[in-house]
This record gives sequence, structure tokens and C-alpha cells, in this order.
Amino acid sequence: MLPAEPLALEWLSYLPGGDAPGNLVAVATMKPTIQIWDLDLVNAMEPLFELKGVSKKRQRGADPNSFSGHTDAVLSLAWNPLVDHVLASGSADQSVILWDLDQAKAATTLKGFSDKVQTIKWRPEFADQLLCGSCDKTVRLFDCRYKKAKATAWNVEGEVERLLWSTADNQYFYVATEDGQLYTFDIRNPDAALSTIQAHGKSVTGLVASPHIPGLLVTTSEDKRIKVWDVQGSHIPDLVLERKLKMGEIQFAAMSPDSPFVISLGGEDSDSNFRILNLYHISEEVKKRFDARIPEEYRKKIPVTKDVLKAEKLQRRLPPPPTSAATLGNSAKTYPPNGQLGKRGKIKHAKRRGLLAGQVEVKPSQEPPIAAAPSVVTRAPRLRPKNEHGKRQGWSGQDSRRTDGGAADERKPTAAGKKKEEHHAASGNGARTKRKFKKGKTATN
Repeated sequence: MLPAEPLALEWLSYLPGGDAPGNLVAVATMKPTIQIWDLDLVNAMEPLFELKGVSKKRQRGADPNSFSGHTDAVLSLAWNPLVDHVLASGSADQSVILWDLDQAKAATTLKGFSDKVQTIKWRPEFADQLLCGSCDKTVRLFDCRYKKAKATAWNVEGEVERLLWSTADNQYFYVATEDGQLYTFDIRNPDAALSTIQAHGKSVTGLVASPHIPGLLVTTSEDKRIKVWDVQGSHIPDLVLERKLKMGEIQFAAMSPDSPFVISLGGEDSDSNFRILNLYHISEEVKKRFDARIPEEYRKKIPVTKDVLKAEKLQRRLPPPPTSAATLGNSAKTYPPNGQLGKRGKIKHAKRRGLLAGQVEVKPSQEPPIAAAPSVVTRAPRLRPKNEHGKRQGWSGQDSRRTDGGAADERKPTAAGKKKEEHHAASGNGARTKRKFKKGKTATN
């Protein structure tokens, strides 16, 4: 059990004190302590170890500079894959801490923010540069080689919600804010953004890129929409797809590390709060724009959805397109006309004419004889003959049917019917005897 609601997760393939790679996950909660769990342990009751924060009791009357951990909720995590024993964490205490996983202690504290730090990202191929986004409407790039890390800052118009480095060129990065704006920055230009667009009407909750398709960028928002952008070349987003999903406000988005177009989404709708989409199959615009960029080693890994399998199955059932009469001459015909017979009709047609329905063309002189229609079965109305009192009497049960169109045979009353009619006649005027049943007794009126 976790001590509080989880706010951030980070997977790391590092095992402190071991030579083999690990399978760990760091969990950040509303508490200042970060827990490290081993995913290979089934039904684990306690974390593998903890990166201790400072409790509120210890903070009373103490010097804040003497603390070696977070003093408030941890909002973001980032593991450094190039220096695998380093884990960075951003907190609501307006600081970023670099943790040494081997010693389970804080190694460096990055400060300079005036509000909580919501998102952090390590720069690809650079083990010592960390990008941090804060609610003070600033983005800072720290050089962590120094004890007092230097930072380059950029200003935006809203609180920073998401950060993302470009997968094509690590000189560029993207910033998404709470007011739905999407910024493109070049680290070589610290003065202004390269581009600014209004991506969504509400706060951006997801900013991810495909690790295998160059230029494929995806954003999600609280406006219940997902958008696909093309940023190849100029690094300025160009809208390709916009789709509104029925899962409430989208709170989370992540791209698959194995499949180029698969994305997982988390929403607030209790009936549909998790969904996995294949962007390649749900949109023809995405397929046309990015199909040529798919690497050959990943082309076979594109999963096929149920809709695609259903469409392929339906395509196999359809007959080939009919050959036009102009190519075969005026006397050419196709049997049957394409699209007029169902599956059972095609089988019957093939049996009767000895042809493959919709696939064989014959001339009128070579047409096989058409079987005669079966005779129509006629059935006489099943009416019982009337007796001398005008009542319908019973019959023997014989069904008078003729297949030659002749008249129906005369129906004959049964012995039970005759006996009943004799009883009615003996009662006086031929009226039927009415009986009332009360409490198991029979009364005759």
C-alpha cells in the first residue's frame, strides 16, 4: 500500500548494488518521500528502499537549508539513463533534487524557482543537462556539472504543464502550458520562442512523440481532444488530426516504446477511463502523412485492430469487380450481376448453373439451361364444416393439400366430434352446456 495518492511514476532499469539490470519503479506521492519498488517481487508489502523527505514535524523550528530532502509533495520524476544511479525529482517546495540511488541520499539541490516544479526532462545524449518547467511561468535548463548549477531561462505566458525534447534534434524542445498553448524553443536562442500556437482550449495534459516516426507529435488536453502534429523539418507544429474522445477530460498520455503509432490514454470518465489507440488505423490523414517515414524494422510491428481484421475479412468475401461489356463485346454477359446476391445466393447460383458466381463470363449461346421453378404448393383453408345448428364441427385431422392446383378434399368429422354434437342436440335446443367451476365443484346452468 502507498502512503498517499501517487502523482508521478518513473521506471528505471537499475538495481543499486547489483551488476544485472533491475526492474524498478519510483513512485512520487503527496508525501515528500519517494518510494522505490521492485516490480519483479510479487505481492510485495514494502518498497525496496525510500528516498527520505523531511516531515512537517522535523521542519518546525529548523533551518530549511539544513534539510537534505523534499519538504512537500513530489510532482515529477526523471531517471537519467546515461548516469543510471541518478534520479531527479521536482517538488512543490520549489526545488529539484538529484538523488544518488546507490546511497539513497540527495546529492544536489537545484533552486531558483518561485513556485512549484511540475515537470522535468533530461536532455537526450547529454547526461548533465536537465530541463525544468515551473508554475512560475518559466522554463530553466540546468548544467548539473557544477555544485551551484547554472541555468538558462525562458519565459512563457502560463504555468508550465508538460515538457518534451525533440526526437529528431535535441537542440529543440516543446513546452505546453495550462492555457492550451504550445511553444517551440531553440536552446541556441534564449531570447524568444521559435513558434507559439493555441493548441487546445484548456490545459494541456499530454505532450508525447513517437520514438520511431520522425516528426510525429501528440497532444492531449482537458478539452477531451487528442491532436496529432507534424513537426518534421521546421519544428513548427502542423496539425494533422483532431479527434474528440468519449472518455472525459484526458489526464495522461504515453507512446508505446515498441509500436510506432500506439498511444495509451487515461481519462476521468469512470466508464471509459483508459484507452489504447492505434493512430495509424483510426485516421487516413495520419497514414498518408507518416507512412513513408516508417522504418522497415517497425513496419511489421504495426498492430492490426479488430476493425482492420473485419474489413479484410469482408474484402475477401466480396466478388471481384465485373468485366465491362465493352471489353468482351456486345454479346458478353456476367452472371450474376455484381452485388445482387448474398453468400447463400451465390452458392445456390453456382450449383444451379455450374458457374462461379460473378467470376465466369459466358455468351448467350453458351448459357446453361435454367432449372424450372418448383411447383407452388397450395393449401386449402383449414375451416371445419358446420353442423345442422351452424356450429363448426371437428375433423379427423387429415390435412387436405394438393400440389396440382385441384380443389381440397371434403373434410370428415371425427367420432369425438359426432358424439359431442349428439350430446348438444340431446340437451334441447342444441346450445352448448356452460359449466362453472367453483372450489372444485361443477355447476350446470
